[in-house]
Amino acid sequence: MVKGIDVHARKLSRLRCTWAACRRIAASVALTFVMSGMGHTKDHQGVRLYTHGDTYPAQWSDEAGISGVAIDIATCAFAAMDIPVEFELAPLSRATELMDTQDSAVWFPSVLAGEPERVQRLVGPVGSVDLMWYYLKSARVKPGDDGFRETAKVSAYTGSRTESMLKGEGYTLAPGSADHMRLVHLVISGRVDAVLAVDFRWKLPKATKALVEKHMGTSLYKSFPVAYQVSRPMAKRDPGFMARFKTAVDGCNTGLVAAP
Repeated sequence: MVKGIDVHARKLSRLRCTWAACRRIAASVALTFVMSGMGHTKDHQGVRLYTHGDTYPAQWSDEAGISGVAIDIATCAFAAMDIPVEFELAPLSRATELMDTQDSAVWFPSVLAGEPERVQRLVGPVGSVDLMWYYLKSARVKPGDDGFRETAKVSAYTGSRTESMLKGEGYTLAPGSADHMRLVHLVISGRVDAVLAVDFRWKLPKATKALVEKHMGTSLYKSFPVAYQVSRPMAKRDPGFMARFKTAVDGCNTGLVAAP
């Protein structure tokens, strides 16, 4: 696991505005708390925002670390709330556990769906994520073909909502992985007929990307709006946090879009 970097020391290489402009936006959003009488109690523990780093809104690279629009907005929002924040990579398979057990924790990205209690802990949308089918171009049956659901063996990120969704829809599910390179191998080796996952092609090494382009086909399953998910312990401990966080995210999102 790659440890998070304190937000004040992190280089925001993919900001849609300069750091100075983002600080001005955060200050403006903070003023709305005062004017609305909402207030905000400083959380001395700080907040840890987890992400798997495989999507455009929150991505990981050796050069830039954890970056993307969701990181920019979170940086601005927590600054406006006067709460320290760290960003940390975690596999998607740990998302449910983290949201069930960790205090002062947020996960991104989470699909804007699910049971009412979960939906109440979501703040967004903040961008969208494309869910793609990956399959061999030479496959006997492809996504969208008649009989695909009934005959294909498919896989997904281990422990993900996508995995649960496929199982619930009656697909024959093979063990997956939290590693996108492993998912590629499952398809290339013929162990599964298709994999359903986020669009991770931009993350692949050059040689692997060439292999995927030559031998694998892709098709869009669906584009999902995604949000931040606040952990159950945090939402229970501080019931007012959700409203403050939503106000901050909305204000920062609007400000960043408008920034030159």
